[in-house]
Amino acid sequence: MPANDKENVCYLQPRTTVERVAIAGDFVKRFQYPIPLFVDPIENPANQLYAGWPERLYIVENGVILYKGGTGPFDYHPEEVEAWLAHEYKIRSLGSLGFENAYAVVVKRATAERLHLKQIADLAPKSSSLAMGGDYEWFSRSEWASVRAAYGLQFKRTATFDPSLLYDAVARDEVDAIAGFSSDGRIAANDLVTLDDPQGALPPYDAMILLAPRVADDPTVSCALAPLRGAITVEAMRRANLMVDREADKQSPAAAATWLLQQANVREDCR
Repeated sequence: MPANDKENVCYLQPRTTVERVAIAGDFVKRFQYPIPLFVDPIENPANQLYAGWPERLYIVENGVILYKGGTGPFDYHPEEVEAWLAHEYKIRSLGSLGFENAYAVVVKRATAERLHLKQIADLAPKSSSLAMGGDYEWFSRSEWASVRAAYGLQFKRTATFDPSLLYDAVARDEVDAIAGFSSDGRIAANDLVTLDDPQGALPPYDAMILLAPRVADDPTVSCALAPLRGAITVEAMRRANLMVDREADKQSPAAAATWLLQQANVREDCR
């Protein structure tokens, strides 16, 4: 990343616990970090034991669990949560903004063109000679098991990366594909490609519009927000995320939001 180059904090992805500890030690010395820092061994046992999964949807009030959903990501039922919140607290859903921030299989555009990749299934006959990268949780998550089973993927090698290094890793050909997040601005920054998932092996994570009780029945608020339903594409969201997550010509969140509304052709016309 440019910021890392500028600050001279560039490291190869550690492959041993000793290398990981050395990087952590450099961080502590350089920034005089006052809090004790603990490092997970390279096999990531602490992450595997205490990572926040399987995920569930909960509604908790005053320390009491009022709603407990099924184990995620494949037994999510957001409509149950919406119905419960609407009934109990008058929280109203206006629907999806139109994009998701879901896991996606991501490759370089050059790789997609060279191997004729359009969907995840196209990887299957080639995966035995390719490498797959993911963040610290990806290879222990049910989504990884699901996508492998659905498409018969058998990668030659897998590699774990810090999320901040994941997109650079595929852009620099350290791996051939990664499990990224579909609305991440670094997909746009590196001209990467997301592969289609026709089997639905990766669950959706829709961005939703929820109205608090004090405005749930306010027609002015509903009128102002209703044009956003389904109006924001994932491609536009990536560009907006990139605007606030880059070194050169970095924009404020307000400027990115204004640009996003213009792209979605959303105007204030409520009377």
